Amino acid sequence: MRCIFGNTITSCDQDLSFFAACFGIPNLSNFLVSALARQILLLITVIGAIGTLLPISCLAQQTPADQSTKTRSLTSITIHWIRGLITDAITGEALPGATIVVPRTQRGTQSDLNGLFVLNLNTEDTVRIVVNYAGYQSHSVLMRPTNAKRGKEFIIKLYPIEREAVEVLADQLASGQSRLDDARLGVESITAKEAKELPSFFGEADMLKVLQLKPGVQNWGEGNAGLYIRGGGADQNLMLMDDGQIYNAQHLYGFFSIFSPEAIDRVDLHKATFPAQFGGRLSSVVEFKVREGDKEKTHVGGGVGILSSRLTVEGPILKDKASYLISGRRTYFDTFTRLINKSQSGRSDYTPIPDYYFYDLNGKFAWQIGPKDKITLTGYFGQDVFSTSRERFKFDFGWSNSLGSLRWFRQYNQHLNGTLGISYSDYTYQLSNEFDTFSYNLTSGIRDYALRYDWTWTPTPQHLINLGGQATYHAFTVGRTSASGSDDELAFRLGQIKYAREGAIYVADDFSLSDRWLFNLGLRVSIFSDPTSYYIGQEPRASFRYRVNNWISAKAGYSRMYQYAHLVSSSGVALPTDFWYPSTNNILPQVGDQVGAGLTALLFGGKYLISTEIFYKNQQNQIDIKDGATLFPNNRIDTIFARGRGWAYGAEFYIEKKVGRTTGWIGYTLSYAWRQFDVINNGEPFHPRYDRRHDISIVVRHQFNKSLTLTSTWVFGTGNAITLPQGRSLIQDYNGTTPTPPSISILPQVNQRNWYRMEPNHRMDISLVWNLRPRWGESDITFSLYNVYNRANPYFIYFDNTYSGPNSSGFITGVQAKQVSLFPILPGLSYNFRY
Repeated sequence: MRCIFGNTITSCDQDLSFFAACFGIPNLSNFLVSALARQILLLITVIGAIGTLLPISCLAQQTPADQSTKTRSLTSITIHWIRGLITDAITGEALPGATIVVPRTQRGTQSDLNGLFVLNLNTEDTVRIVVNYAGYQSHSVLMRPTNAKRGKEFIIKLYPIEREAVEVLADQLASGQSRLDDARLGVESITAKEAKELPSFFGEADMLKVLQLKPGVQNWGEGNAGLYIRGGGADQNLMLMDDGQIYNAQHLYGFFSIFSPEAIDRVDLHKATFPAQFGGRLSSVVEFKVREGDKEKTHVGGGVGILSSRLTVEGPILKDKASYLISGRRTYFDTFTRLINKSQSGRSDYTPIPDYYFYDLNGKFAWQIGPKDKITLTGYFGQDVFSTSRERFKFDFGWSNSLGSLRWFRQYNQHLNGTLGISYSDYTYQLSNEFDTFSYNLTSGIRDYALRYDWTWTPTPQHLINLGGQATYHAFTVGRTSASGSDDELAFRLGQIKYAREGAIYVADDFSLSDRWLFNLGLRVSIFSDPTSYYIGQEPRASFRYRVNNWISAKAGYSRMYQYAHLVSSSGVALPTDFWYPSTNNILPQVGDQVGAGLTALLFGGKYLISTEIFYKNQQNQIDIKDGATLFPNNRIDTIFARGRGWAYGAEFYIEKKVGRTTGWIGYTLSYAWRQFDVINNGEPFHPRYDRRHDISIVVRHQFNKSLTLTSTWVFGTGNAITLPQGRSLIQDYNGTTPTPPSISILPQVNQRNWYRMEPNHRMDISLVWNLRPRWGESDITFSLYNVYNRANPYFIYFDNTYSGPNSSGFITGVQAKQVSLFPILPGLSYNFRY
């Protein structure tokens, strides 16, 4: 058995502990004691030492209320705190990411994933705190801090609101203050309500599309829902739905994502300094939180659009304790295409339109067992179905995602709470082709079984410590191919199933030295093994925030990530036919280091948010497919990969107007992405297909009155880098004559990869929302226009021969490049309701 630490191969004996047996790691106990344990113990010791020293503030500070205050005695400062839980007043659901601020001092914090918060103060006097959360009424309350270890924990209930001007002001100012206070770089949050207000394709709100309007987040172009973040590939994003991993988030080849705003409450994106509890991807972590059902009343909501319909039912099972939510969506392309095919069935020259549809089904059960225990169960299943058939030919293609996530939240005491999570995830696609008596089938996919436990510990008001561990069992189905004929002379079966194990332990501490300085230090140690080898990755994380004054903060951070699963694609763009492949002896895990810095400012009383960030990413052990390699059928997939490196760097600029009748933002990204492989492009660096030099997004929202809102977006992106022939050779037939075009063969010559840039992508979309405001509930009619000025954006380029005669007759006279575009101006209309 071979053991690999980083990129170094060492010998190992066979003395296996129980944990080592689970992960296939020999002599693990000695290794942990000698290497990993020392580092973790060192980190915990440092954290403990800081925690012991910091209750007595070690830095003199000035309070924002009195900038003339002189340096205070170290022994005169006593830290007090307020602990609390933020919940929805109607459903009882915990509200993560709520902002808690003391207006007098502008000191604040945020609630964690379980709705809990700890606010430390330098006073024992009663203070007024203001709690804000997007979509809820602002709440103000007087509280008295305490320094007792078992002080009272407050429960603060927030009520949902209608989006009127004064309430939007409170929400937006709170979100800006949260961005200013956070020590992390590159964090974006979007709620379902915000997504529904923006223009969408055929009226279908899509939260992934909204993320693509933020700086540093790019898409490949029209017809692709993949995220390409700061020069990273579509496979380098960790997508989680209630802690369960999603491997393919696309419907209809990327025109839609699987995340319906009817079921999703919010999405949080981490694209720079990653929390220590996350790993396995290099570019980003995207967390989707499924909404819990109402614990008080039963509600029915949904929508009817041009392409699809949606229905959501939610309500209490046990009033105030248990709730359910069921949400479904289905398209009806196939209904129309079947009617068209039936009407044309008598024509001999008619080619039937293929059947296509997709559907999603979300469900969530939440049970508040007691004041300290809560259980949630989340489920998702979605499938795309594409099929066509003629007289002797039949083709079927489909892909599906399924996910289950069980979580148990336990509050042990006022200082410690934990979350146990068990999840199952499965992604698979299957292609089958039949012609007469010959059949061909291709299947690929990945299945995960995962277990994790996360603790949140607040030993002192200045420290928030997260620690925990997780383990995942992977089953990779890699290109299982079969073919057969009636006589079985051509029958064969190829492909394989590969098994692997992945685990991690982590610890991180958010701690403040003063009102100005906030730090986050963390270490994650990850393990990956298959039957023949294993890898161990050490992933340090660090970031800090310095408050220049009440309205400006400076931030910087560093993160290292390991990625053990690789997406194999022959196109350079995420498609359902791509497949996942594990790290092996021949394929080392990808390693990414990212460093960044930035400034965040709130101007004009918080009405404008301005931020700018710069970043540099270095990526090792990148893989690509060798030129001329064959993907299927192939029993040695790992032999077709080339290994190299990548790097990216750039700057992001963002300005957002947060209040008033007219709101919106402008985002701009300048970035450079590179890849280099010894056996590709003659060893010279080249830009990957998704490299974007310039990326601009402009979003404007204007509220005419309580009933009518107009939103417009405009996007611009540098054209994709693609590989085109740089020359051609003409080869005549063996007679040396050229009486007809088939006598000449034209062979393209390609010397450089991705040397050509397509035309830039840009378009404008608008959306008009009319809130009907019925007495029985909520409803609106949404009208949208996609690609308002009918821009023909390039999708791909192909080449066609030109001939000396009409209708492709005569001699070949040349080759002409032709561009294919997808969408002209498209209207969308949907009716949405909830009662």
